[in-house]
Amino acid sequence: MGTSKLIVFSKVDVASCNIANEVSKLLNFRSTGLTYRGKEILSYDDVYLIEVDQDLIYLDGFDQDLPIRDVEVAFLLSRHSSVSGTPCLTTHASGNLTNEAFYGGKPKSLAIAHPHYMSSLLRKLHQQNMEYNLDFLVSLEATHHGPTEVNIPLLFVEIGSKLEDWKNIKAAKAVAHAVVDTIKEHIPTAGGAVGFGGGHYPPKISQYVLKNGVVGHIFPKYVLSSEVDMSIIEKAMLRTFGGCTSFIIDWKGVPGGVRQKLIEVAKLRNLSVVEI
Repeated sequence: MGTSKLIVFSKVDVASCNIANEVSKLLNFRSTGLTYRGKEILSYDDVYLIEVDQDLIYLDGFDQDLPIRDVEVAFLLSRHSSVSGTPCLTTHASGNLTNEAFYGGKPKSLAIAHPHYMSSLLRKLHQQNMEYNLDFLVSLEATHHGPTEVNIPLLFVEIGSKLEDWKNIKAAKAVAHAVVDTIKEHIPTAGGAVGFGGGHYPPKISQYVLKNGVVGHIFPKYVLSSEVDMSIIEKAMLRTFGGCTSFIIDWKGVPGGVRQKLIEVAKLRNLSVVEI
């Protein structure tokens, strides 16, 4: 298992740049003498700050030419967009759960989730949301968009959902503190979980994690049907860092036929099932 943590930001994303700037005020980064695609890499102990030129959802293969090899997890700092425009702080794993890949990555392909880092980060976002009196929605998101073709664990942390929110320095400070506090925490590795049910912002699964639960990849109700492709669920289990030991099921947020299939898979794989 690696020990290095990456904080990756995009120069074309105002929210990403603002969060990275606030992180830089909390950690005394120094030059490493290393570069990534022409950009200088900064470090503080085993934390590396990496700048890229493109939107983070298109970073497939970005780990292949990294000069840092022992990576434990990568935090991707990003803006979040939504039709509702609700101000929010979110975190999620990346991947495409269906045959569509409109926003980076490949169809039916998943990045590696790190459930313990992602779950700890959600709790820190909740704390910082209160600390800064933001009154933003704090939520997990279902697994979506790229990158998918990356072989180190990663997670997105985002500020949404409009330009004024992306430019909100208090929100950037809140996210920066949450990221740094999560990095400094002792994070377990074993005992990951895959979640099922709810909407794109799954309220029951988010509340479960806020009460010290753990989850990585999340399948929302809108991709679960009686014809659900069990191969992508198997892939989510395999792409769970530390191994998947349980399914977290929003009982009313999953169609009945799918629930039964999930229970059968769990029994076959000797996984526990948590009903919420």
